[in-house]
Amino acid sequence: MPLAGCTRDATPEPTTTVTVTVPQDGDGDSTAEPTPTVTEAPTEATPLPDAGPDDDAPFVANTEPDTNAATAGALLTPLDLRFGRHDGYDRLVLDLDGSGEPAWRMEYVDEPRGQGSGEIVDLDGGAYLVMSVQNIMLPGEEAGQPEYLGPAAILPPAGGVIREVQWGGIFEGTLEIFIGVAEEVPFRAFLLEDPDRIVMDIQHP
Repeated sequence: MPLAGCTRDATPEPTTTVTVTVPQDGDGDSTAEPTPTVTEAPTEATPLPDAGPDDDAPFVANTEPDTNAATAGALLTPLDLRFGRHDGYDRLVLDLDGSGEPAWRMEYVDEPRGQGSGEIVDLDGGAYLVMSVQNIMLPGEEAGQPEYLGPAAILPPAGGVIREVQWGGIFEGTLEIFIGVAEEVPFRAFLLEDPDRIVMDIQHP
């Protein structure tokens, strides 16, 4: 099922909102806890500059799980989680530091549940995506290892498909990101390098 083509210079949709970041519950020994902040969001939802595979042409996406196999010895630390809006889709970017290519699985679920607790995640939206990324180290656990400085939650401006994003934390080397969307629509995930980052594109209805 084709997804609208990437347009890096797309005209953003004007709106006013706030982006609220809040801490998530979890065991301090197994979950990376971002610092809670409240920030004023721009009055426009601007596109993220990250390129993608054949971003000048339409790309293919669907609603089936998107998976990736890790390379040997992969070990990475999350640095940031960013949101942007393009012509026809919303984009999330997970910035990483480390070596190798992580494994991941991004899929729709009936109920978003935390991997450590099993509890239902309270998430706005009519459908729910979960991105699980493996080969992940806890930020700041070792000397010289960077801290995660991104948000614990994202409330995007109106006009797109993503309703809410929650940082699920890290448990036994797996990071979870919960994404509430307006309805079940096609999506894709892919890795970009230098610097390393996983890009998640979700089509507008």
